[in-house]
This record gives sequence, C-alpha cells and structure tokens, in this order.
Amino acid sequence: MWLLKPMLRDHDKAVAADAQKLLADVKAEGEKWKDEAEKIADDKPVEAFVLYSRVAEAFTGDELGKSVAAPLKKLRTNKAVKDEMGARQMFAQVTMAMSKAKPEQKARVAQFAESIAKKYPEAPTGIKAAALAEELKG
Repeated sequence: MWLLKPMLRDHDKAVAADAQKLLADVKAEGEKWKDEAEKIADDKPVEAFVLYSRVAEAFTGDELGKSVAAPLKKLRTNKAVKDEMGARQMFAQVTMAMSKAKPEQKARVAQFAESIAKKYPEAPTGIKAAALAEELKG
C-alpha cells in the first residue's frame, strides 16, 4: 500500500487513475478478508486471527487496518490462538534446526517436533509437528 500512495498524486493522470483503481481493488480484497474473519471468529478463531493480522499488516496506517485492532486484541486472548502462535514459534525453531542438523541429529529434531505436538495437541501447527516427528522417525 505504501508503495502505491505516491502514485495517487502522480503528474501523469493515467498513472494516478490506474493507481486509484488498483488501490480500490486491493482495499476490496482487504474488506473481504475482514468480512470473512468476522464470520468465522467464533468458530475458527485461529483462522480469523490470521485474516485480521493480514488486514492489519497490509493496511497499516489506513482506516481498514485500524478497524481490525479491537478484534485482533480480543482474539490474542483466545486460548486456541495463543496455542497456535506458540506452536508456530516453536515450529519455526524446528525448521531452523532441520536446516542446520546433521543426519545423526535427526532423532533430536524429531523429539523437538514431538514436544511441540505434546504441548499443543489441538493447534494446527501442533498437529503438523506431530506428522513431522513421525516422518523423521520413520
């Protein structure tokens, strides 16, 4: 978005018009993300959190980005969201470890992935970690 804003005031009217159209299209997509997040917030809080986060990040400083601050704050306190974010942080460590691990360290990486699965068994990334642990063991 911030790259597009200067083009809105371009001296070439065609460039400014194209930038305005593109901005409208991008904002429409952001509105869709927000609307979808609102619909699923109660049933799928993790997915809603991801959508709201995408809106906040893509539209920083814009009214659309500001409008998702309250729902994001509320969802950050949700246990499922907390678990998923914790699992994602740990899974990022696993992927980093995998890239640096030697073949003889495969079992230790599998154990770490398994620890994520045990700590966050209901989180989507916890389930992903369990599958990775099984793959590394097998």
